Order: sequence, then C-alpha cells, then structure tokens
Amino acid sequence: MSILSTLATTLGQVASATPAGAIASGVATVLDRILPEDQATRDAAAFKVMELQAQGSFEQRADLQTQLAQIDVNKAAAGQGGAHFRDGAGWVCVAGFAFAVARPVVEWGSIIAGHPVSLPVMDMNEIGPMLAALLGLGGYHAAETIKAKK
Repeated sequence: MSILSTLATTLGQVASATPAGAIASGVATVLDRILPEDQATRDAAAFKVMELQAQGSFEQRADLQTQLAQIDVNKAAAGQGGAHFRDGAGWVCVAGFAFAVARPVVEWGSIIAGHPVSLPVMDMNEIGPMLAALLGLGGYHAAETIKAKK
C-alpha cells in the first residue's frame, strides 16, 4: 500500500469533519490516479499535500494573526492603571441604583420640609442586571488577583 493510499484513507476519515480534509482527500485520490507508478514521485506529492494541509489556508492564518494582535491589545489594556470602559459603565449603574434607592427618601424629606418634589422613576429592569453582571465580573477579577498573588 502506497503512502498516498494511506493518506487518502486517513484523510477520507477526517473528510466528513473538515472541508480541508475533504479537499485533501480528493487531491490525494486524483494524484494517485495521474502520477506515474514511481513510488518516490508519489510519496513526494503526498508529502506536499500533507504539508499544504498542515499550513492551513490564507484566511486561517490571517484570522490567527488578527486574534493574536487582539490578545496583545487586551494584555496592554489590562496592564494599564486607571479607568477602563467597564469601570465607567459600573459607575453609571451605581449612580442609577443610588438614585433609585434615594428617590423615595428625597421625596419624603422634601414633603416634610414643605417643598414637595416629584423625581422621575428610574427603571431598574435595565440597570439591575447590568450592575449585577459588572459586580460579578469585578468579584471574579478580584478573586483571580488574590489567587495569582498566592
């Protein structure tokens, strides 16, 4: 059994899982039929097919480079001190929550003072879940930081 036939069999098993496997299996089958009977030539062609499949497509390599660049940006942003977007969103949610809690107290105090004020109602259905998620992420980050220091 030639190495090309072994390659075709192996890639045929993978072909249903990946498009690259299906293409390589088809290429191996075509090469097996058109190449001369010289075993060295067939083996060299099979090796080239495996090498091309291992390298991946141009889009896969470009996507990998984009993901690696984004990871570097995330590392640089995480290493900087100061406020980040998550911090700002957290403070906005905390301010909205504080307003929603303080509103009845302020209205009650203004009535007692003789100057009744009607403040707008804060919709906690939108702020509550966002605040809970941000607090959860903050707690997770704090736990990971403590764990890393040990």
